[in-house]
Amino acid sequence: VVSLILISNFVFAYANSGPVIWPAAPSSDIVAVEGNSPIEVRNEMLTFDFNNAKNSDYSISGKVTAEYEMYNPTDKKETSVMAFPFVESIRGISEDAVSIMADDDTLPFEVYIGSRIDRIGNYGIEQQKNIYDFNEIVGTIKRDKYVPYNFTEDETGKLYKIYAEPKVDNAYLSVEFNYDSAHTKVMTKGFNSFSGNGENIRVAAGLWKTEVLEIFILGEDVDLVFEKYKDGTLTEKTDLLHYEVTSEDIMLKDYLKQYTNVDDNDTYNFNEIQLYNMYAKALDGAFTSNMGFCSEDMLSEEWYSKRILILVYTVEFPENSTKTVSVGYTAAGTMDKRETNKPQYTFDYILNPAENWNDFKNLNIKIITPEEAPYIIKSSVDLNREDNNIYSAALNSLPEQDFSFTLYYKEKISLFDRVDLYKVSIISFLVLIIGAVAAIFFIAFKFIKRII
Repeated sequence: VVSLILISNFVFAYANSGPVIWPAAPSSDIVAVEGNSPIEVRNEMLTFDFNNAKNSDYSISGKVTAEYEMYNPTDKKETSVMAFPFVESIRGISEDAVSIMADDDTLPFEVYIGSRIDRIGNYGIEQQKNIYDFNEIVGTIKRDKYVPYNFTEDETGKLYKIYAEPKVDNAYLSVEFNYDSAHTKVMTKGFNSFSGNGENIRVAAGLWKTEVLEIFILGEDVDLVFEKYKDGTLTEKTDLLHYEVTSEDIMLKDYLKQYTNVDDNDTYNFNEIQLYNMYAKALDGAFTSNMGFCSEDMLSEEWYSKRILILVYTVEFPENSTKTVSVGYTAAGTMDKRETNKPQYTFDYILNPAENWNDFKNLNIKIITPEEAPYIIKSSVDLNREDNNIYSAALNSLPEQDFSFTLYYKEKISLFDRVDLYKVSIISFLVLIIGAVAAIFFIAFKFIKRII
């Protein structure tokens, strides 16, 4: 039996600084991928705790814990392999990013690398939900190697290493070549300038110190033409730069290891095949989109881009047994100042996938709001307000719509809250200036008239 937990804390910005909206992807409830799962959810305790949470840029984040009382009603042992998709970058995920437990035992998990999510900030909530294709996510849980279209894993290419040493503080080395993309594929590393016309390419590197540049050729070899220039305009040549070129044959899979062998103690230790698949797929896509050309940054951005990471773990259910399975993580809300002076923070949680379990009963919700936005001004579920910034709800079954709530610094939004104080101050200032100028002209007119 394979089950799926879908939750996300992914955030994207519309602007470089001071945005009026900072969208976040919705989180999701637990879902059984296979319709014949015998496991029942007898109770879910969903907690949003905003005390002591680290806030992300422009938004509020909180610790979310989804705790499920799960029951195996059969007379046989059930082994349930569950998957928890978590939106984060390869660089950003760590061993302690998510806590998964069954009763009092912390469950080990393995991370599988899923698809990139590059434009979630441009999507509405309903569109964001469609990003999570359950069949596609489950299909990612495999150990098979990616099969590329433009190359083979064991293909051997020629690696050119260019050892460049400038004799001044700033010099540029350019390399120009022609190639036939049907028979040749090219990868470059260390160059920061690119120009081309079809299959005629010129790459260049600005050099302030000794650097090692690389050009990796798959297929038919090319003739490399080197030139040395004074600056980035690549017009005035110079002799104040020395370079040497070496070449060697190397297998593509070995060349890609420079990207997969990343020594970072704060990052999850990914399976080598998972990393190879990620970079091989990116390289294949780059070759297809760029006429057989791929630069270093096209691959290195895979390390930092947000994507679905699938955490896979196993829960053992003895016959006729109950277990408490919980998932804890940090989620950020959507910050929105389009209608108010102070930001509203909205959190969305997809509940409907829980209908895929054999049975689902009793949803309990608890929200501990933060000091900077202690009031819930909107909610898709009727909430009871308690002491100490706590809101709660107890439902016998799943609501018809997904759960959403909005935090604000006041209990209600007033007309004054909707006034753009900045615009009002600017308009008031302009009115004051115009009035002052008009008064000066009026006084001057009266004075001149009196003299006459």
